[in-house]
Amino acid sequence: MGLRAFYGDLSSPRVFAIDVDSMTRIVDSDITINAPAYPVDKVTSKLLYCVTRGEKSVTPIDLSTFKSGKPIKLQHKPRSTTVQGSAGKELCLIAGADQPVTSVVDVAKSKVIQLVGQPTSETDTDFGGGLASGHPIWVGKNHFLQLDRIRRTISLFQLGNNLPLETFRTPTSCHHIEEYGKGYVALCEGNTESKIPPALVFFNVNTGRKIEMEVCNVLFMPSADGGAHHISMIEKTIYVPTSNGVVYVVEPTKSGFKFRKPIMAGKGAGHVFFNRKSTTGAIVNHTDEFVTLFNQTSHTRIANVKVTNLPTAGKKSQAHTAKVSSNGKYFYGAASQEGEFFRIDLAKKKKDKVLDLNTFGSDAQPLQGVIF
Repeated sequence: MGLRAFYGDLSSPRVFAIDVDSMTRIVDSDITINAPAYPVDKVTSKLLYCVTRGEKSVTPIDLSTFKSGKPIKLQHKPRSTTVQGSAGKELCLIAGADQPVTSVVDVAKSKVIQLVGQPTSETDTDFGGGLASGHPIWVGKNHFLQLDRIRRTISLFQLGNNLPLETFRTPTSCHHIEEYGKGYVALCEGNTESKIPPALVFFNVNTGRKIEMEVCNVLFMPSADGGAHHISMIEKTIYVPTSNGVVYVVEPTKSGFKFRKPIMAGKGAGHVFFNRKSTTGAIVNHTDEFVTLFNQTSHTRIANVKVTNLPTAGKKSQAHTAKVSSNGKYFYGAASQEGEFFRIDLAKKKKDKVLDLNTFGSDAQPLQGVIF
């Protein structure tokens, strides 16, 4: 089976199902759901969860029938999900959009079995906006982290225990966490108004006899002019895209970390995608007209490929979700305002194919989903 893409539509309650290789719709009439989804997450090989952030629920989609099911009720609005387990024993974390909480869902039973975190009436003012939680992450089979963006904290929880085991503060709100070496690295978004740069927080987690989280290093970006919301890594090199178009390249050394010369991408630089078959990677620029191609070996810009027009105020021109093809020849992404799923020929440095999603009486706004 080839690549498939699923995007939620911000303008209507539907999900676009796309055969990536042929650039055609899998479901001609799209998949109808109960509310606009942002994002759509893969839960198992047979199941998607549509994260309907305006509702206190997530909506499942059966991948064998491409039909939506009954929404799974939550006590909060959802931000995003992540799953662990296998063979009908999957557990899914669902982070809160309107409250800094996390639900644990038994996937087979479509039922919430645990809710952790501390609700608050306060709101967040850091770069990432008003969402209360960062993206959830599992730590082994029985522990997970709650990213409280409002309080600027990261807390460790255990299945079956609603109290935090350990908590530490972060310089600004944390968007997400990735495994790094034997530990973890958190991306803190920064605050351009308060002149606090984005930062990488390196930390370890021990879930053995002695439960602890230890912060090893905090690395601030050289400037507070742009906020950040997502990092990507190739081996131990970390790319930190920022909203003013500067993509910092951070490499480990024996004595710590060093900054290479940054890559100048486009406005709203947000996601970096790597190529496993060649040295040409791609950077999505959320508020610009082009995708930036770069050399993964020299960490230098190759070209800007126009894929869309500049967005209206407060909107994104390019979607979060994109992918490099397994053969390394193409880059796939979505132009949100134009309602297009596009392909870039990486050798020719040119957008060469487009799937128009603007049909059935509604303008499409694909912004976030999953490609697998």
